[in-house]
Amino acid sequence: MARVNLAYARSLLRVAEPADLVRVVVRRVGEKLSRSPAPAPLDADAIRVAADALGRAPRIFTTASLADDYRVLFPDAVARFRRRADKILRHEIDVFGEPYELGARIDWLRDPLTGKRCDGDGLFPEGVDPKGCWELARGSHLIELAAASRLCPELSERARAEIADAIGSFLDATRVGRGIHYASPLEVGMRALHWLGAVELAGGATAFPRAFIERLAAALITDGGFLATHLENRGMVPANHLLGNYVGLWALGLALDGAPYARGWQTLAERGLAEEAARQVGRDGAHFEASTAYHRWALELMLAAHLWARAADRPSPVGETLHRMLIFVRNYVGPDGCEPAFGDGDDARLYPIVPHAARHHAYLLPVGAALFGDPELRARHVPFSEEALWLAGPDARRVWSWLPSTASPQDSLFMRRQSSCRPLRHDP
Repeated sequence: MARVNLAYARSLLRVAEPADLVRVVVRRVGEKLSRSPAPAPLDADAIRVAADALGRAPRIFTTASLADDYRVLFPDAVARFRRRADKILRHEIDVFGEPYELGARIDWLRDPLTGKRCDGDGLFPEGVDPKGCWELARGSHLIELAAASRLCPELSERARAEIADAIGSFLDATRVGRGIHYASPLEVGMRALHWLGAVELAGGATAFPRAFIERLAAALITDGGFLATHLENRGMVPANHLLGNYVGLWALGLALDGAPYARGWQTLAERGLAEEAARQVGRDGAHFEASTAYHRWALELMLAAHLWARAADRPSPVGETLHRMLIFVRNYVGPDGCEPAFGDGDDARLYPIVPHAARHHAYLLPVGAALFGDPELRARHVPFSEEALWLAGPDARRVWSWLPSTASPQDSLFMRRQSSCRPLRHDP
């Protein structure tokens, strides 16, 4: 039986809202009394409808050709994309910023950091830290590979083949709801976001073999059902994991619109995102975990939710909160574009098209300036970023150039977290 850290428990009791404590008890008791029924098995018609939905899924990345813009703005970057894509195709993949040679076929149940097996259930199977397995399985390298294929068309066929093989081999190696890759629902959501993004960047579902898209669609419906019934909202203070659950479910609901369960996921995720944005981010724009690293992670999650809403022509459930979070980034990044490392560290990123040092956060400001047209996000010491082109299109550069630049703030005052982040009331 695990030991309870009494000092940590007392600290949670001091900061947790009474409503949160009641919610935890009610949810735990409710789970004992009733279990959500498992989704019905998918038939061929449901899979066909889901695959068709992927063919018309919203596109969160620009559909414009970026080759000319890259030649003018980032002339050395195309060679970087090609060089890194060649390594990914050889399965020389970065995990937490360090390259690892993973062999001819990736073993999704082997920790790339230690070589130990991640077999079994639970968070720490046989004492193995799961973070390496999780990071690799999120498939962020597939995003970079797919983006490279957009800039270097000669890579397109190989990139699509690698994406299909990587996803297919992962599905061969895992069982839904079992094992290390389902021990944390957040990982299910992150994989879905990156799989959808990689397919989109590599030409969309119609550019892949139909058999693969039907298998992917079936897997995404099943994973969506897992997410919807395993939301990480049972803890005393639900945080970025729950936010990531809702973002993944939001993207799945919109990408599979018209398929079984998708409309219900949209409703559930939209409500959850609005509640968590209000609960987790204060009026000053700071995330309540009091860490600049986790602030970036939560911001990228909300940015993804905002981009999916925009692509689907839906109101954004997090738009105003995202804007405030970007202004908070504007006030804490230094002249070198790096965060000050307040609080816990976390290198997690979403849609990492461009590699950055873990503490570099300034690339987000041009994205925000393009999305919101706000001069406060046009920092004088921050250059235009590649990410702004991918997420806001060629017009992002024109908006950036048009906005008047502003000097860095000399001092910034932020509200106390206790008074600025009171949770919303949750239904049990």
